[in-house]
Amino acid sequence: MQTKTYRAGYLLQMLTQKGDSLPNANTVITLFHSEEPPQIRILDYFIRIFLSAGLHDDQAPVIFVLMDRLCEKAARKNIPLVINSLIVHR
Repeated sequence: MQTKTYRAGYLLQMLTQKGDSLPNANTVITLFHSEEPPQIRILDYFIRIFLSAGLHDDQAPVIFVLMDRLCEKAARKNIPLVINSLIVHR
């Protein structure tokens, strides 16, 4: 059985891959973007950070609530925001 943390990390990894595949996904570069994607898989990075922070498995889905709020705020300000491998680890 997969944990909620694993499933949330997997969904985040899939979302990132979708963002990477969008045309012109990396045309808007900000200080928030890294120069290159991290060498670790997003799923592994998410699980590592989650466990290191001492968070409980039931807290994992909260990441999507926070990301949704961030995307809504960006949309209200007409700021293009694509979740991709250059920003997901931030």
